[in-house]
Amino acid sequence: MEKGGRAAIATTNAKGDKVVGINKNVSSILRIEQGSFTISIPIKSFDFDDYRLIDHFAGEDYLDANKEPMIFINAKIPGAADMDFSKLDEKHIELNGELKIRGITKTHPINITLNGSDEGISGQLSLSKIELKDFGIEVSEAVEAELGDGFRMTCAVTWKKIEAPKKK
Repeated sequence: MEKGGRAAIATTNAKGDKVVGINKNVSSILRIEQGSFTISIPIKSFDFDDYRLIDHFAGEDYLDANKEPMIFINAKIPGAADMDFSKLDEKHIELNGELKIRGITKTHPINITLNGSDEGISGQLSLSKIELKDFGIEVSEAVEAELGDGFRMTCAVTWKKIEAPKKK
């Protein structure tokens, strides 16, 4: 099952201002048989109220989208083999997933809420503060003043069943 979604980051910069970025170009895939999902988030697709912040966010002093243009989230859903995904109703799950930023993969806690229907499955994910130093990123004072030294992330995804292409 695959479909798109959206992601949001939120942080407080060194000046005490709340900063929010929204990304509506998220792609994801849910592999029900394996009970796993992957979410791909293009860094340069975040929109901020202050348009200049994307330059800092995607710049080499922060996420360096020219070298690694995506953030990836991969996780396995515990107990997925016993779930009827089409009947899930506000199913809350805490799990540890893999978060990949700048080519470095770290284990990170994820809270997910799943809802299912015959049409598809929706997921609401929440990641606690992502400390950029954990990914080898030293944020300059100038960029920290604008974006802080890390951020929290939420994702909303919807997965719809698609038919795999038939082999010829």
